[in-house]
Amino acid sequence: MNGSELRFLRSVYSEYYLKHSNLIEVPPPVSKREIGFVVGNEKVMKRHMSFQDNEAIRKYILDNLPWDAFHSCSVYEFPENPIDKKNVIWSEIAFDIDAKDLGCQGETYWVCDKCGEVFKKDLQKCSSCGNELREVNFIASTCIEKTYEKAKELALSLVEDFGVNENEIKVFYSGHMGFHVYVDSQVFREISQDERREIIDFLLLNELQPNFFVLFSQLQINKVGVGRRIASNVVKIIESPSSYAFLDEDSIKKIEQRKKELISSVSEGSLKLALSLLGQKILKRIVQEALSMSRIPIDPSVTLDEHRIIRMPGTINSKSSFPKFEVSLSEKVYPLDLLPTYGEKPIKLKVRIAPPFRLRGETFKELHNTEEEVPRFYAAYLVSKGVAQVV
Repeated sequence: MNGSELRFLRSVYSEYYLKHSNLIEVPPPVSKREIGFVVGNEKVMKRHMSFQDNEAIRKYILDNLPWDAFHSCSVYEFPENPIDKKNVIWSEIAFDIDAKDLGCQGETYWVCDKCGEVFKKDLQKCSSCGNELREVNFIASTCIEKTYEKAKELALSLVEDFGVNENEIKVFYSGHMGFHVYVDSQVFREISQDERREIIDFLLLNELQPNFFVLFSQLQINKVGVGRRIASNVVKIIESPSSYAFLDEDSIKKIEQRKKELISSVSEGSLKLALSLLGQKILKRIVQEALSMSRIPIDPSVTLDEHRIIRMPGTINSKSSFPKFEVSLSEKVYPLDLLPTYGEKPIKLKVRIAPPFRLRGETFKELHNTEEEVPRFYAAYLVSKGVAQVV
């Protein structure tokens, strides 16, 4: 990235922060959190800082325009000290769900920075000039939608399975390919590392086996929490059996013949009819698939590491030049349609490659080796991905 691209990005960051500095908000107590920034053209991490309040943090960001900003999940006695001398008072519990953990990578290209060639597969080296290729991962609208749904499932699980009050939960779009879920609950502040591991295992369904449901199918599946998710996903499989390769033609035919009865039965939490109709082997495969669909693929390290720093709400993610912002649990809208407004003025770019992308209610078209005039906020995204230059 050359100097003109760096200056352009900083101008967009400045515009965003001047307009939306009120969105920058570190959870209280602010002065007891470790704060970190990625600064300079070399993008160096600067950690072990502390600020008296959010206003002081906002001023620092406006004055210095860091590439990224982070806060600790833990509250410390001495936040500016080295890690082993900070003295943890308590640790907030937070979760990170990323699209890649759902097996959703979005559009990926390999770009030659020497001659400008773009490839859809990794050839290691450019077939035109022999230069090494750079992998570029774009955000995919479908991946954002799927990950948002998982974030909402996580929030619902915290309410139904752990008794957390809904107003103690906040969900944020991370600014790139995932979502962060914060829990501000007194009970969760006091849990041990072992108890955090148990929560992680529960959300990932690490200990739950399909045999439990099949061999004991005379028992009812609970219609709340994890049981509700599993039953709901069994219903999804029954609704569209031909979409699942593990189901043979005979099983699909049986399901189609009694689909309404099966859906009704499973919706009530019973697998009796499914077992008698399909047999133990097929039902086990269905439940196994439903369990996989029901897992909430959080990043364990974010939840376990008490010294973890997480992206600061309201600040820009340099991987995309989009900000991290709060999203509603009740909204059914596509999250990136809610991107805060900034950078509306158009600018001309020379674009190597850009797949279609939905943003702020608009679908930006596919671009390939062309000059195009686009809004500055979208231009910053393409420049930050290293696939566009300001003309």
